[in-house]
Amino acid sequence: MSARSTDLGRRPLQLSRKVLIGLLFFGVAGQGGCLRPAEPWATADGKVGVAEAGSIQLAVADGLAAVHAIDAEGATLWVTAPQIALSLTGLDPTRDYRLTLQNVLADAVPEDLDGAPLGALTRPLATEATLVLPAGPTSRRLRWAVPEAAVAARWRFAVVSDVQEALGEVDDIFKRMATDPSLRFVVSAGDLTQRGTADTLREFQAAMRTHLPIPLYATPGNHERGVDEGPYHRVFGRASSNFRFGGVNFMFVDSGSATVDPIVYGWLEDWLDAGDGLLQVFVSHVAPFDPIGARSGSFRSRREAAKLVALLGRHGVDVALHGHVHSYYAYSAGGVPTYISGGGGAIPERLDGVERHYLTVDVEPGRLRGVALERVD
Repeated sequence: MSARSTDLGRRPLQLSRKVLIGLLFFGVAGQGGCLRPAEPWATADGKVGVAEAGSIQLAVADGLAAVHAIDAEGATLWVTAPQIALSLTGLDPTRDYRLTLQNVLADAVPEDLDGAPLGALTRPLATEATLVLPAGPTSRRLRWAVPEAAVAARWRFAVVSDVQEALGEVDDIFKRMATDPSLRFVVSAGDLTQRGTADTLREFQAAMRTHLPIPLYATPGNHERGVDEGPYHRVFGRASSNFRFGGVNFMFVDSGSATVDPIVYGWLEDWLDAGDGLLQVFVSHVAPFDPIGARSGSFRSRREAAKLVALLGRHGVDVALHGHVHSYYAYSAGGVPTYISGGGGAIPERLDGVERHYLTVDVEPGRLRGVALERVD
């Protein structure tokens, strides 16, 4: 047998060994992670908004805030919805308790649901408020919300995603948004930073607190998977969440792994049912289908993509918002108006001329009035 024949004979064996090693690796390391890569994120969602320090226990309804700090004197929350409800138990009746909320609407106000007195309220920033709870009650049930009379019939929000390596340049986008008084808040479909570490996510929040006078609510992208366990949940909160504001039902669904976990599909169906009769807005990072097929900009499974698109269409979702692809596309998927906006600053698609941008979305109860492209570069 010639040397050439011997080489050819060995190649299938070498390839099979590599395949076998790969299958063993992904089978062990990926159990529940490879078959359901988003499962740990869905499970972690259920732990957001709950914390304790000594006898004090804090719980935020539906996990709509990340607890950044808690001790015997106070707690600091990063809020992820225009209104939240929370409970505090085990308070010391002999001392005041300080509650600081970051990423809140400037016109949101606190209310004690049991009628207990509230102390001083200070607002060092438009998006930050500190409330003193006077000594006395050992438990509190609070609601933080915008008075219904203050919610305009017609209003707008912005959409920006895929900032990534342009984190140091996002200030000009925030400053541009700050010049539009009609914006109530910003929505992001993920990839806030390049590496998704706790430090870079906090850097993103610092830029918000300095330059953005309105809150930003997000769902993670693939870059938020990070280099250590759980930074997104600790810093920004839930990956999948739901809230209603101004006649609109917002559904943030984690598709950063190019799939949606079965747990989240269960939540999504409940959210869609609860939003019946409202304007329905769906937000996720990776779109089910890539509109041009030029890059890995869609779900891993076309069958799952079709399932999700059919679900949104069946429930009459009014608009779907995505990122991941670093450009701008507007199209219809299953009868749902769909927009991809990945113009926060990540490496742009070549030769399309879109560059950095964000979207503004005009809404009123039961009606999507329009979506506009706002160019930054």
